[in-house]
Amino acid sequence: MTSQPIGTPGAECPSCGTTLEGKFCSTCGEKRVFTADFSFRKYLREMFEHFTHFDSKLLRTLWLLVSKPGQLSVDYLGGKRKPYVAPLQLFIVVNILFFLFYGQSDMLAPRFEYVYNGKTRDWSGQLVKDQIDTYAQEHNISSPQAIERMDEKISRYTKAGLYFYIPLLALALMLLYYRKYPYYACHLVFTTHWFTFFLFFFGFFAPLVVWTLKIKEAPLLMVLFSMLLPYVYLSQKRFYGQTWLPTAIKSAVFMIFLGFFYLVYREFMLFLTLYFN
Repeated sequence: MTSQPIGTPGAECPSCGTTLEGKFCSTCGEKRVFTADFSFRKYLREMFEHFTHFDSKLLRTLWLLVSKPGQLSVDYLGGKRKPYVAPLQLFIVVNILFFLFYGQSDMLAPRFEYVYNGKTRDWSGQLVKDQIDTYAQEHNISSPQAIERMDEKISRYTKAGLYFYIPLLALALMLLYYRKYPYYACHLVFTTHWFTFFLFFFGFFAPLVVWTLKIKEAPLLMVLFSMLLPYVYLSQKRFYGQTWLPTAIKSAVFMIFLGFFYLVYREFMLFLTLYFN
């Protein structure tokens, strides 16, 4: 098959209307279509290159995220973006993987099964129990069936709610580091990367901690949040560039805010699921 352009020399770019003079549009970068582009071999090669290229970028991005806290955000603000997956895209991928492999976790939102049976020290346990029993009676189902429905629903709500988590954490960091970066978007980039690591940590490292230490509930959360402290400190120090003492203080403040918001978020997910069933 000959490799001739479908558009003749001097034809307009189909995307922006600019006159084409070479293989690519000088304005928008659109590629001129050749007849050889429609071969089956070409189609398979492009599909293979697309997936392998994304996989390599994803692995490179995750490695930098884990190995050099804060560097990914530094590179992004500095304009070095081509080698890595974009912040929001990275978060979405890790978010999907987290709920795919760890979707029944009670780390981000408690499971109704545990709250109902008193396996957690949740202050709203009795209220949750009463609401589930009422729901079961109204729908003429058993309490275990009602619990199963609620657990499926809270999992969906938790996935959606995480997208509101990031802007609030970014706002907290903006209050702490306003003089360094007065633009909210800068803190949003850092928080997106940081929260992606948060999910990565809870999805892949936390199960190892649970299996090794055999601890649950409040002690487990304290251990896990303590393990996050070095990463929080190093990432903030690298990204915001302050000395060790202000960074240590602000890291501690940020972790207190994170812990408080984490507890509020869990309770909110419970009541959101109960009252919108």
